[in-house]
Amino acid sequence: MITDFSNITTSIVKIALDASSMQHNLLATNIANANTDNFNASRIDFSRIYEEMSRTTEMTGKDGLEMAQELKSRMINGDFINTTEVEGVELDSELIGLSKNTIMYKTLLSALSSRGELMQLAINGEKR
Repeated sequence: MITDFSNITTSIVKIALDASSMQHNLLATNIANANTDNFNASRIDFSRIYEEMSRTTEMTGKDGLEMAQELKSRMINGDFINTTEVEGVELDSELIGLSKNTIMYKTLLSALSSRGELMQLAINGEKR
């Protein structure tokens, strides 16, 4: 059971890293096209990912690992990408979003790295 929980947690953190990476690419594309006529900015809808994950898990009884794999597949297909209806790009907002996303990505990497260090300590029986 502990192994299952560990796999689920690691899978969810990896999916969050993938989502953050996709968001970073979208923000960079938005910034690069700030002066392009008829361009509409895009975003990943993180709240929708969370809502669907919660609702689907409750309704279907799927386990966390199965749900995480399904979410990753849907993310890759672009199911959670929204394009704004307003033409153009607000450069300041995009740069703020890029900074926030960078912090989130670094935090997720740190969490994943810490998990690995804790597991290594547990396996090797070493002290910190």
